[in-house]
Amino acid sequence: MGELADRMRQDLILRNYSPKTVPQYLACARKFAAFYHRSPAEMGETEVRAYLQHLLEDGRIANSVRVTVAALKFLYRKTLDR
Repeated sequence: MGELADRMRQDLILRNYSPKTVPQYLACARKFAAFYHRSPAEMGETEVRAYLQHLLEDGRIANSVRVTVAALKFLYRKTLDR
């Protein structure tokens, strides 16, 4: 994720997110990118929905999925401006 992760980190810090939240959101975004072996900038709603469904079917805790939703929402709305 390289440059995109750097931009996301900067956006989180500029919006005064908690020091604990920043690495957590970045980890969620990196896991999403790693799952598809592509940059999130190249993906959209279809991949996000499929990934979240995969997490739920894989038995992830609901709170963990909520954090992932928040992280991806931030990534797409704020960092990628979509």
